[in-house]
Amino acid sequence: MCGIIIQYCLTTYCIIYLNRYGGYSLFFAGLILSLIQFSGVISRLVLGPVSDFVLRDTARTLFMVFFLIPGGILLFLQPGNLYLLYSGAVLLGISAVGWAPIWLTLMAEAAPPEHAGWATGVGFAINSLGGLIGPPLFGAIADSPGGFPLAF
Repeated sequence: MCGIIIQYCLTTYCIIYLNRYGGYSLFFAGLILSLIQFSGVISRLVLGPVSDFVLRDTARTLFMVFFLIPGGILLFLQPGNLYLLYSGAVLLGISAVGWAPIWLTLMAEAAPPEHAGWATGVGFAINSLGGLIGPPLFGAIADSPGGFPLAF
């Protein structure tokens, strides 16, 4: 659920944050969001084989990916430095967007084969709660005096 909260809040508020607090144009902020999404797509393609053939441990791969999220956020919150912003965007794409297939695989592997569909369905139902809770909560915090840095 935390992963989907982070992913949805990032995709919902990235452009607003970069435009309002970073001073970037909407077009440039959209390009940064595109970089995040593109990095996530590539990550989703790469993380599966890395998990299966290099690390040989889905849970460890997911943990490592989630471990990258705070670093990506810290870099992303430095909008005055384009290199840090690009690095943060790529890191957030790899971690905050790219985690989903690893999590899905872990859910299916954790259950007995005859219950893999049930486990995946329940996991998605619980995960969907994050989509209902995360963006409104993030928005409420972003509207507070601490603003976006506090929300991130």
